Amino acid sequence: VITRGPQSVPKPRARQNLGIYRQQLIGRRQLIMRWLAHRGGALDFREFALANPGQPFPIAVALGADPATILGAVTPVPDSLSEYQFAGLLRGSRTELVDSGVGEAGRMLQVPASAEIVLEGHIPPAAAGFTGASEDGVPLKEK
Repeated sequence: VITRGPQSVPKPRARQNLGIYRQQLIGRRQLIMRWLAHRGGALDFREFALANPGQPFPIAVALGADPATILGAVTPVPDSLSEYQFAGLLRGSRTELVDSGVGEAGRMLQVPASAEIVLEGHIPPAAAGFTGASEDGVPLKEK
């Protein structure tokens, strides 16, 4: 899952966040996703919601990425290093990225060019749902 915090927060984050989060299909064009409140994606969502009240949160899901990118997504890395940079160190070459179709103007989310499938969408404001054994899921609607 690829997210980015808003540009307008006191300390804007230009880098994107990568994470592995449980997802479940709940409709033809709708997923629900579970993330913990203290993880990067949830923090980006919360900051975006505060800075952009009522606006949907852009998100991309890359399926079938290479092993280095997957390891980068699950490894805690320092704030000075992006997960894509860490994946490049593991791989021995830069992570090739392409713009997705979602994001803020001039700041589209970037996804691994090697991903087999990319889902693009938005999380509605104040979204919450039930993902089975947990209660902190958020619905993702395709754009």
